[in-house]
Amino acid sequence: MERIESFDPDDDAFVLNFEKAQILHKHINILQFVRKNLLPLLSNKGKKLKNELGQLEECQSNLPEGWSVQKHDKNLLQAASKKGIKYLGSLNGNKEYEFEDIENLTQEMAQARLETICDFFRDLTQQAKAKKMSKFMYDPMVQI
Repeated sequence: MERIESFDPDDDAFVLNFEKAQILHKHINILQFVRKNLLPLLSNKGKKLKNELGQLEECQSNLPEGWSVQKHDKNLLQAASKKGIKYLGSLNGNKEYEFEDIENLTQEMAQARLETICDFFRDLTQQAKAKKMSKFMYDPMVQI
């Protein structure tokens, strides 16, 4: 009996099982978040993003020696946005995105850092929205 995981009705050797679909969905969500929410901060002369990236200094575990949050996080976002998630594996020593001073950067490390940045900014955005809503809801000066 043929398993559903290897089901290929048109015999083109393209099989998208559940696990691959989950990974693809996650990558699409990350890229969408970076392009929609983080790149506009970069294009705004980076002032707001630089301030926020400074808070990520504490989250530098599992990063190669010489990693600069201000420089490499910004370039990581740009590389992922322009070239995609799989390109992150070729950033080790990459001159185009100013990673020539970084050695031993793996695909997994770069992707984990990208996810950390996205999670950080997603949490920050949610906190700002909650703060705005609580001010609106409890401000006696606000008339409905």
